[in-house]
Amino acid sequence: MSSLNSERIVWTTATEVDPLPVNLFSACGCHKQETVVRPNGAPFYQILIVLEGRGRVVFDGREYPLFRGVGFYAGANVPVEYYDDGGLFSAFVSVVGRGADLLAEGYARDGFLYMDGISSRKYRDDISELISAYKDGVGCGRLSALVYSFFIDFFESARKSASLIEELTTYIERNLDKRLTLKHLASVASVSVSGLCHRFKERYGTTVMEYLILKRLAYARMLLDSGAVMSVKEAAFASGFDDPSYFCRAYKKRYGTTPGADR
Repeated sequence: MSSLNSERIVWTTATEVDPLPVNLFSACGCHKQETVVRPNGAPFYQILIVLEGRGRVVFDGREYPLFRGVGFYAGANVPVEYYDDGGLFSAFVSVVGRGADLLAEGYARDGFLYMDGISSRKYRDDISELISAYKDGVGCGRLSALVYSFFIDFFESARKSASLIEELTTYIERNLDKRLTLKHLASVASVSVSGLCHRFKERYGTTVMEYLILKRLAYARMLLDSGAVMSVKEAAFASGFDDPSYFCRAYKKRYGTTPGADR
């Protein structure tokens, strides 16, 4: 049983031809999210934050998991589908305007951006503040500035998160000899385990652990080829392998020869 209560969606009278470049179109601080399929996209730009439950969002043939701490951006007329797989609640902001596409310039050129590891509570509070500002009649200019800041905050958070994933590869290479688990690496990157797996695969085309093993094997080969007096077992341990037998099998699979032959 959900502890959340669905709120009414706030709709404005904003249109794409309004004079301000960015205009609030609709928003909701807590919405019982239904399944939405938009093969031709929607005539607005939207950021959706997952508050509770589970689901999926599909963009360009790829499926991304939806759960608390996830948010995504979809541009105008961008085909996107999102599905409620059980108790899915969201908060969202939609905007229109001739300059709205510039919001995503440099962040989401293909019209879609997925982010994990965010504070759902923070974004829900921010959306509630936007709704309150609209209801209080703060003025079109002020409201436009608030909406713009909301979108930029989301995009900047996504950019910083992507940077952390890239920095994680450096961390891995500097700590090959240490015990590195998915949980530990996710903590280093400040994301959830599922978020790390998804983003790493998206960015590097391989899983985190496959990447780690390849780097360890490359380092072990360098040790064996260095001329240093080192046994195969020592090279395995120095590269972060706990099991020399597994190391030998992985090495031969990768390089087509045994570590003993390369030593």
